[in-house]
Amino acid sequence: MNEKNIEEIKNIPFDNMVLDAEEVIARSEKGLPVYTEQPVQVSSDELRGTSRYKKLGILLGEGGFKKVYKAVDQIEGKEVAWNEVKISQNEYENKENNNFSKEILLLKKIKHPSILAILDYWFSKDNFIFITEIMSGGTLREYIGKIGEVNIKIIKKWAKQILEGLNYLHSQNPPVIHRDIKCENIFVDSSNGEVKIGDLGVAKERRLKRYTVVGTPQFMAREMFEGDGYNEKVDIYAFGMCLIEMATGGYPYKECDDSTDVYRYILQGVPPAALYNIKDPCLKNLILRCLVLEKDRLDARTALCHHFLDLSFECSGDCIPKESILVKPLTEPGNDMEISLLGYEGDVITFQLFFMCEAKFIKFDYNIKEDTVENLAREMLEENVVDYTKKDVLLNMLTRGVERAIQRKENESKEVEFQMQMNVNSVELELSNLKVIDEESSLIEDSLKMPCNIKDSVDVTNKLISSDLLVDEVIAAKETPSSQNVSTAEELTCKTMVYPNKKYEVNVFIEEFASDVAEITRRSQESANNWIKILRSNDIFNTTDLKVLVDEDWDKLGLSVFITRAMKNMLYGLDQHPLKEKHLPDNANIKLYDADVTICDFLKEITEMCNKKECLSVWENKLLAQDIRTVEELKSLHQEDWDRLGLSIFSYRVMKNIIFRKGKIM
Repeated sequence: MNEKNIEEIKNIPFDNMVLDAEEVIARSEKGLPVYTEQPVQVSSDELRGTSRYKKLGILLGEGGFKKVYKAVDQIEGKEVAWNEVKISQNEYENKENNNFSKEILLLKKIKHPSILAILDYWFSKDNFIFITEIMSGGTLREYIGKIGEVNIKIIKKWAKQILEGLNYLHSQNPPVIHRDIKCENIFVDSSNGEVKIGDLGVAKERRLKRYTVVGTPQFMAREMFEGDGYNEKVDIYAFGMCLIEMATGGYPYKECDDSTDVYRYILQGVPPAALYNIKDPCLKNLILRCLVLEKDRLDARTALCHHFLDLSFECSGDCIPKESILVKPLTEPGNDMEISLLGYEGDVITFQLFFMCEAKFIKFDYNIKEDTVENLAREMLEENVVDYTKKDVLLNMLTRGVERAIQRKENESKEVEFQMQMNVNSVELELSNLKVIDEESSLIEDSLKMPCNIKDSVDVTNKLISSDLLVDEVIAAKETPSSQNVSTAEELTCKTMVYPNKKYEVNVFIEEFASDVAEITRRSQESANNWIKILRSNDIFNTTDLKVLVDEDWDKLGLSVFITRAMKNMLYGLDQHPLKEKHLPDNANIKLYDADVTICDFLKEITEMCNKKECLSVWENKLLAQDIRTVEELKSLHQEDWDRLGLSIFSYRVMKNIIFRKGKIM
């Protein structure tokens, strides 16, 4: 190297730079400039990371956007896994605010023996790099491929460890959802046979942004691609599929030719063919409890208590009847076509049409002023979006969808108008006037029906004057004419008078009821949608269904205390509540069923009686899965047995009322 090049190198600022000594010497020997472009600047985090962790040339795994190498922690002297995820220039420049940083900050706080620990992370120009502990056995899928058939005791051990990890994730606030649980994302420590959940969100978030389908189709629950949102129970569904792979060594749905067939099977509730090859009935029972509809599916905490995982428990071998998996689907079969409202802006309503057989979704707009249902249907038929044989079904579906969307839009407009009026007028004065008018009208009406009793009139007046509500409203009206200082509790009390429960003496759809409650409690429509999901998941479709519940049933719904009280006020009146179960009166009008009546016949009758024919197969599956075949067997259960049936709140209440001839049905 000549003196000129040595001097050139001396003048280069080496701070935060990566130098290739061999390249410098080679260029010098050829008489070329040492540098032809600006050296790459390295962040302090990258310097710290590359100083501590040394990447070895051993590739442990590779995917479309991620590579995993073996590395060494040069401070602690132990082997680790060096994970590289490709990133764009824009992602690198915005590294402080992108999803990688946010996800890793969250995941670094997660510490659990069954979850792969993330030790460190940083950004380079082309990659997002994170360091994890290394698992000598590789992925669970690779490990199963090496050892062949897996002993049932090992499956129990692995299942428990995975569930403990999921239970930890789902217990966080807010819950952490993995979304891509599969044997390829579970890692084995071959020295002790223990497993850990890996790939928590880092690679997953990358895939979420880049591809339409999130996760691996064979491990995806139905709700993940229906477009209505999902919760942490999608991980439990995927865990059930992992159990199938552990027990059989094969991928679920390997009988399918392509992903379209997989989607169709999942949407129709058809389990993988491999499920029928599993001999252990307890394992099969646990798998089924993981693969059913979300509302019936076990959560991680409950799954940990399943008898399959109890080594001391000896099952009789008949914990699951054959017909519950050989005949009945695991999930409710939907219509071949389903329509859902995505939203609306101005006069344009956006819908989504879902075709089950083809496993596809079609999004389209409907202009209230310019379009007609007939024209839209004709366009869909002409463009072969929908088969001509389904013309009538399509017309009815579009008509119903448009009507409901317009009604919802009008309801929201009324809500806005009501809020504007509330801002202009004094809530306290208006409502107290309404109360006085109501009371006066009641007194006038009573006076026309019976002789005037001065003493009674004085008593009523005194009660009104001494009423805490009326006194508070009068004082508030005098002190603060603005409605902005009205507390939510006071406004709730007042609004239950504006919306008297007479409205709910007739049957009202649960969507309308939830919207009314949201308006009164000043909650968002999104909150109302969440309540609707909770109620519908418990087979409660209208206010008549809701009134069947006893007080204890309300506690099981999982609604907040405040919203539960608001709904009870709306249905039963201010500070009122339904009867407790022990106070239900005998009802001789309820049919007395013979002991040997089959569960199928019993459920067929009561679903017709309650207008719940669509729930028949689900209720039937629940009881048959617990080996309950007759009315006598159902009646013999203790309370703790009823609690373990996994029934929806509504079906639980109706069955108990009918079996024991108590209270009301509808």
